[in-house]
Amino acid sequence: MKLIKIVIPVLTLLLFTSCGTVTGDSAFIKDTDFSKLKVYTIYPSTALKGNSPVLAEAIAAEIDSVMQKKGYTRGNEVHDFVVTFYTETEVETSYGSVNFERWKGFWSTKEEPLFAVKGLIVIDMIDAATGLVVWRGWDSKIAGRDDNPRQVLRSTIDGILEQYPPQ
Repeated sequence: MKLIKIVIPVLTLLLFTSCGTVTGDSAFIKDTDFSKLKVYTIYPSTALKGNSPVLAEAIAAEIDSVMQKKGYTRGNEVHDFVVTFYTETEVETSYGSVNFERWKGFWSTKEEPLFAVKGLIVIDMIDAATGLVVWRGWDSKIAGRDDNPRQVLRSTIDGILEQYPPQ
């Protein structure tokens, strides 16, 4: 009975936290005419923390996919604006003691480390004519070992770029 009192609230908490929506934030220069920005190119920031080329390529591909769905055109040589992004990840460790095991006739709890990755993505839109950052969107998300990394990345980037162009 004691086990049920502990396990059910933990499972309920995990269920509700895994269904949370991604809510990013953004900022922009108010006097920018975003309707003139049609052709873009993507450059990952040189300050990528962790310096993972695989992660940078996955983020660039997802940004490219979302931007093309919004009707923008990717151009490498000639472009109206540059999309750049910055990422930062860190491993968060916490300890849980919800596992029970039988050892020599006694029931006991043991603490286990629980690992999760906390990631931050910042996406900038830079006007090619002026060199100014005209829009910035960002979001952070915690992903556990049971989360699909591609799906977490996709939903985070979609949540950020949902706010571009600003209304």
